[in-house]
Amino acid sequence: MNKKNMMISLGVLTLFLSSGLAAAGIGTFDSYQYNGSDEETTLLNTEPLWLRVRNQIKDMLGVCDGNGVCDNELELLSGMLTTDGTHYYIDDIQVSFGPLWYICSTVALEDYDIDGTMEHISDELSGLVGSEVSFEGFYQSEHWYSVFTINDLFYRAVGRPIWSNGNGGD
Repeated sequence: MNKKNMMISLGVLTLFLSSGLAAAGIGTFDSYQYNGSDEETTLLNTEPLWLRVRNQIKDMLGVCDGNGVCDNELELLSGMLTTDGTHYYIDDIQVSFGPLWYICSTVALEDYDIDGTMEHISDELSGLVGSEVSFEGFYQSEHWYSVFTINDLFYRAVGRPIWSNGNGGD
């Protein structure tokens, strides 16, 4: 590879990583969740930055363990869905639906909030905030969960996700 191509590749990789990390909000050190009180907030996602970066990369590539793609049995996660305005949570577990640019620009495959309107994924999720939800997916770490079903409705296929040039089955 000549020097020009190497510089272009390095630039593209840097742009890809920085935009993905910034869009995911993991460039920030802490996320806070508004808990309904003007007096207090709850610190969420206190995992080290390196672990959040690793989780984002694994989620982006469809990797759920150290051995390759997600091929384990899906795990259930249920509880009240909350948000800090960027990320979604159940208790202190960050629930990942993919990159922010993806959920804000892609129309959902299902009407997850059951309001009779097919909306962008982010709008469907906003309709679920404050309600009890049930997800199936994988834990990337103790406080990071990748979602594959929402309230028993299909969200994405196991494998390399569509936002990473996959079709879910790769």
